[in-house]
Amino acid sequence: MKIPIVLSQYPVATLAAVLLLGACSPGTEQAAPGAASETEVPGKASLSVELAAVEEKTIPLTLSVNGSVAAWQEAVIGSQLNGVRIDSLRAEVGDVVKKGQTLAVFDQQTVNADLAQAKAGVAEAQALFEQAKLNAI
Repeated sequence: MKIPIVLSQYPVATLAAVLLLGACSPGTEQAAPGAASETEVPGKASLSVELAAVEEKTIPLTLSVNGSVAAWQEAVIGSQLNGVRIDSLRAEVGDVVKKGQTLAVFDQQTVNADLAQAKAGVAEAQALFEQAKLNAI
């Protein structure tokens, strides 16, 4: 038998092709059709598919998740504002409030003392004004 020139020039490629083709060919131990092998388990196939009719269903709009909830806007309410003590709060954290609703009540003693001091300042300014008018004559 005469070997073609191509096969004799590439012996490694020829050997690889022969081994590859030999591995792909069926061996002498072929199972008879319909006979189960020793490792095969009778029953359901490993991949089963079921067909179902298309149905329209409502998906609930609630979703249970873990995490933190934060407000988009926050109002800082302190126990003292410009020296005026807060006497009582009329809303709690998480309450729904309306525009114009009273949220806090200031301590009246502090507010009244500040008012009296402001009135005394006005009276002093008026007295100084009257004195300045008399001195200007």
